[in-house]
Amino acid sequence: MKKILFIAFIALSQVLIAQDKGTLKGLLTDKETNNEPLPFANVLIKGTNVGATTDFDGNYSIKVPVGTHVVSFSFLGYKTVEKTFTIKAGETVVLNQVMSAEEGVGLDEVVIKTSTSKESANALLLEQKKATVIKESIGAQTLAKVGVSNAANATTKISGVTKSEGTGNIFIRGLGDRYLSTTMNGLAIPSDNVSNKNINLNLFSTSVIKNIGVSKTYATSSYADQGYCNVDIGSKEYTKKGFSISVSGGTNTNVTSLNGDFRTPIINNDVTLGFHKKTFALQDLITNQGWGTEAMSTPVNFSGSFTAANKFTVLGKDVAVFLTGSHSKSFTHQQGVFNSYRSNVLDNSFSDAEQYSSVANTTGYVNFKIKLNDNNKLKYNTLFVNTGRTNLYEQGRNGLGYVFDQDPQEEGAFVRDQNFLQTTMFVNQLMGEHKWNENNTINWAGGYNFVLAEEPNRIRNEVNILDITNSPLIQYSHVGDYQQRKSTQKIQDKEYTAFIENKWALGAKNEDDDKPYSLNYGVNFRHKERTFRSLFVGVRAKDFTAPSIDDLSETFTPTNFNNGLRLRVGEVDRYNADLDIMAGYVNFDFQLNEKLSGNLGLRYERNELDVTWDVTNYVGRLGTINRVYESLYPSVNLKYEIKENQYLRFASSITQTLPNLKN
Repeated sequence: MKKILFIAFIALSQVLIAQDKGTLKGLLTDKETNNEPLPFANVLIKGTNVGATTDFDGNYSIKVPVGTHVVSFSFLGYKTVEKTFTIKAGETVVLNQVMSAEEGVGLDEVVIKTSTSKESANALLLEQKKATVIKESIGAQTLAKVGVSNAANATTKISGVTKSEGTGNIFIRGLGDRYLSTTMNGLAIPSDNVSNKNINLNLFSTSVIKNIGVSKTYATSSYADQGYCNVDIGSKEYTKKGFSISVSGGTNTNVTSLNGDFRTPIINNDVTLGFHKKTFALQDLITNQGWGTEAMSTPVNFSGSFTAANKFTVLGKDVAVFLTGSHSKSFTHQQGVFNSYRSNVLDNSFSDAEQYSSVANTTGYVNFKIKLNDNNKLKYNTLFVNTGRTNLYEQGRNGLGYVFDQDPQEEGAFVRDQNFLQTTMFVNQLMGEHKWNENNTINWAGGYNFVLAEEPNRIRNEVNILDITNSPLIQYSHVGDYQQRKSTQKIQDKEYTAFIENKWALGAKNEDDDKPYSLNYGVNFRHKERTFRSLFVGVRAKDFTAPSIDDLSETFTPTNFNNGLRLRVGEVDRYNADLDIMAGYVNFDFQLNEKLSGNLGLRYERNELDVTWDVTNYVGRLGTINRVYESLYPSVNLKYEIKENQYLRFASSITQTLPNLKN
């Protein structure tokens, strides 16, 4: 009964309140456009906060308290009109008004300028809808919602893109590294892996990403060295003033379940915040640094970051700055089974494969935007990334491992691999946009990139647990001289890259204020230098034993090297490679009608590859090669709109895939 009375009281109150108001409505028209409806004009009851904005048809309607009021009609660049009216309870008053421009103000003097944030999903969908090539993008706003941490994971949110577990390698509709290309703001960036053409996308934290675009068809403005797709990382810029700090932490249940027995490589003693400090030459590490592992009791994930943005004036020019920095560390542990076969015969079998990994990432990024005037803008980006990855892999600790044709025995095989990989990347880019007139825009960019990927001390042991049921005693395997070894590998890339493009807009403007045709032409330049160095130092430990797999360091002592251990120092493997690319292109965008649009293009590209090497697996070790690849590369992209949000697309092109520098 009380609930019924309460509801009745509320309803009666609403009726009484409504009876104290009337409705003011009407139509605003624009004298300057032959009395067409005027949308988005302001209607305000003076002395109150009661008001409204006219809709697309120029109509407005507001509830107004009873009494005499003054209503104000206003619109940007137009005269403000005020009218007095009296309204009674429940009454509807209609006030129509014709609006006109201020005296001495022409409509062509009111210019509204907007900019679109390409971090938002709506802006990227609109860009995708207008594009003649097949392109999908994901922006920073969406990335923040789905909670991904790097560019590799971000691309998997785009249809047709998958990622190789535990790496930054991606596959687009089943095609991998050889058939893809990677750019940042349209400029090429080098690889951090001697075996790959593209950079590890895990290196790019989402804190520096504005959007990621995947072009699934070829256009001649891109380098021809792509069999299928291009991934372009757009870096962040200033959007609004602010400063923020973020700190977070967490745990991995697979790690905490180890109860304080998370093991790390002994190399970790030389690492601070992901940066390695060299203490000995590789050969000296054989006896001066151990071969075992260490335990970590509290492997807690953590991350901290800051972001700052500001806008100010320097010498009368608008300058916007965006900067961000972050550091994080995470830990993972995996267990599984490992089996491999050779010629249908079991080659390796381990039922207790384990991997302990940690990743420390430090990122710093700065973006400057300078607006010289409405038609000329400059941008400068600097990105620094350092990633340190430790990895400890073991198999056969339970004494049940098997390796075919192992010596001293096939059963009881145990393998341990310890590694630390440090990747340092430094990207610098300068870009400009210049609108010479309404129809002509020039865009240009130049960049310098530096990538260093180094494994300073990789440790490998292969042994046999002789009889796990009676003793943990091990004997060192000795099929070759490098089953007990330490090795180092270093790859360094320097790259200079640039492009300049001129765009001519042609034809009469459509209802969207766009011209239906565009002639685009430009040139690309890229010069890449790579150096690679690798060294193996092995120990032949035939007939030597150790108390257990956790006591290997007891073997590699100066005393034992005087009593049978043999040091094997391999020759340094190295190669140097230069890649030079010069290209020119032209393409034509067209919109024949509301349904049919497309792009036709032609590109000439010359690639020259010079490689010299001195490596063990080449007869005579020394070699050199020079190759020139040049050709014309056409492309056609057509789009037909069947109905809204449904399109039929056709694409055809000729491209190439250059050999990997390693090959």
